[in-house]
Amino acid sequence: MPEVRLYESSNSRTSLPYHSLLNPKIGNDEGLYLRDGDAPALRRKFLYGVAVGLLSGLSIILVTYATFLYISNRSVPQAFPPDFPSHPVVFEEDERYAVASSPETDSAWDNLMPAGRGFILVEEPQKYDLRPGLPSVNGPDRYSVSVFHQLHCLGMIRESYNSVLMGVRPHIHGDENLSDSAAQESEKEHTSHCFDYLRQAMMCSADMTIEWAMEMPDGKPPFTVDGWGITHMCRDWKHILKWMGEHRSPVNSSGIA
Repeated sequence: MPEVRLYESSNSRTSLPYHSLLNPKIGNDEGLYLRDGDAPALRRKFLYGVAVGLLSGLSIILVTYATFLYISNRSVPQAFPPDFPSHPVVFEEDERYAVASSPETDSAWDNLMPAGRGFILVEEPQKYDLRPGLPSVNGPDRYSVSVFHQLHCLGMIRESYNSVLMGVRPHIHGDENLSDSAAQESEKEHTSHCFDYLRQAMMCSADMTIEWAMEMPDGKPPFTVDGWGITHMCRDWKHILKWMGEHRSPVNSSGIA
């Protein structure tokens, strides 16, 4: 009788469910159910996976945010000059700046202009999104600071006004060597520029301090506002002059006009 060889069918093995393959402790005879002792271990593994996923996601968010801040800080121009502290200042009349030209009043006006005549040196102007300034000898470009440009314009108008009152030629910086006709034309253009420049400067600053009526003698009804005795919030002038001195341009000339 011929020998009959028996072959084990490849389909004869009982297939294990997916969670049984993950847990070798589960055999064929254990069916689809986990042992009670295995549930806490799987729960811990699950919670561990969730924690790792959350930490990974948080790390990605933090790295992305840090990169965004770095790029933003590089693309936004830095502040130059910095913000200066403000403090209350009461506006009071000062006759040195109100009366006609004299050695004392001229000196008071000229002393409003710091060394460098309101010009500063700026290292690496591209950091502050600045266009090229005035070239200087063996140094960085020179730039004007607006408040001192404004004071110069006011001093220029004052000089022109006083020259008309006294019937003399005004003393304007840069016009000393011009002929009378050329100096007159230069003064006209300069003064016209200053009127418009001061207009825009005042509209830009737009001091909204409320001013009350001027007190009249003998209890008479008020009819005007002079602005004296009113408190304004102003940038600290001493801090501004200190900063200007630290960045001043080496200009030899002086004076406000």
